[in-house]
Amino acid sequence: MTDFACPKCGQTIPEASAEGIRVCTHCGAQLETASECPACGRANPAWEHVCPDCGEPLTLFGTLESRYRGAVQPYRLRQSRLRARALKQTEVSLSEERFARFEEVDRRRLEAQKAEERLREKRDRITLRIVGIASALLLLALLTVGIWMAR
Repeated sequence: MTDFACPKCGQTIPEASAEGIRVCTHCGAQLETASECPACGRANPAWEHVCPDCGEPLTLFGTLESRYRGAVQPYRLRQSRLRARALKQTEVSLSEERFARFEEVDRRRLEAQKAEERLREKRDRITLRIVGIASALLLLALLTVGIWMAR
């Protein structure tokens, strides 16, 4: 628990009892601790409507007061907004990583297609050469047989 000042004499009241009652060592005033702040956990005196550490409203009056003033943003809202920014930045970076992986996969696919196309063209050239050589040999054989039969 944190220290807070006595509303009667202004001196610091260091610790609370097990029941949550603080006794001022200077003037003897007993002050009841209303509750802990739900956002930051600070022990707040009963007269506080807004947590002085984080600005979180502690009572209905504190909620209305913070809405009316508008200057102090409640701690939970501020934390949620910070988390939202962090989540958005994380999501953007993860999305960029996924997109980069998709681009890499697509690049590899295109390279594989190009390699396959080059291999197909090479096979077609070899097949064309074999057919050309076979045709030339067949023509040569036919000419040889025609010349041999003509004698």
